[in-house]
Amino acid sequence: GTTGVGAGLALGVFVNKVDAVLGETANVLSAGSLELLASSEGNVDVTAIAGAAGGKSIAPVVALDVTNIKVNAQAANNSNNEYIINSNGDIAIVASSKRKNKAVADAAAVGAKVAVGAAISIGVVEVNTNAQLDRAVLSAADVKILASGINSAEVTAHAGAKGAEAKKEDGTEGQADGESSDDSEASKTIDKVLASGNKLAGGKAEVCPKENTQKPTTSEGTVSVGAALGLLLANGTTGATLNQSVNATGDVTVLVESEKDLVLNSDASATNSTTGVGVAVGILVESSKSVLTIGSGKLYLDADGEIEITEEDVA
Repeated sequence: GTTGVGAGLALGVFVNKVDAVLGETANVLSAGSLELLASSEGNVDVTAIAGAAGGKSIAPVVALDVTNIKVNAQAANNSNNEYIINSNGDIAIVASSKRKNKAVADAAAVGAKVAVGAAISIGVVEVNTNAQLDRAVLSAADVKILASGINSAEVTAHAGAKGAEAKKEDGTEGQADGESSDDSEASKTIDKVLASGNKLAGGKAEVCPKENTQKPTTSEGTVSVGAALGLLLANGTTGATLNQSVNATGDVTVLVESEKDLVLNSDASATNSTTGVGVAVGILVESSKSVLTIGSGKLYLDADGEIEITEEDVA
């Protein structure tokens, strides 16, 4: 029969950019209140399930979720401070992201009918959320700069009854004639899936540096063949910035809220060890930042006004 990288493939690519920007030459004079709100919410679900029959393949079931989100709320600066913000009410600059991502590769749903029961599930998720005041505020009541990133990602790989193909007596995997193998076949397979996804996604799959994806290893060394391979790469920055002077009669609040819920499930428990390899590999790489920046501007408040600068990061 034929040999392929994935007999069942589900690829989800979601690229979303949300901007709420007060431009460099926009003047705000004698306004009641001003709100710049940029928000991105929603779910991305990518599921691949093995069919009852399939060709001879390295990984019959592959699920790949590639998500790149940029949310930006900003009052932009101008070089000569000719344009300012003059408000009789409140000023709010708010950037918010609330995303849920899920990738599932299930080779166990059809039992032992599929030729090879390996499953690969990969999630590559980057969410950047930015709220920024770069414009001087001549007058306002309350001023709030808020960046809120409440995001989650889940990756699940369920191996089937036949697992991955075991090595032959000559040391090679059960591959088509002429194909070579070494002791990092599981790592090579992950790289192939990422490369294919990167090509289809127009370059968005390489959110995390390749050198940070690590290698599938155990205490006994590198895993050569994996029945269930789960990889979750999570990256992004949540930041709030105050870069200019503010004259307020009320409170000035600069707040960063960051919460990340990351789940990785790699399950080879359904694999029958007499017919295939039942190793489960799970790799989770998280490279996220919460950044709160106060520039060199001055804050002028009435006697009853308060300054609140808060960074909350919940992993």
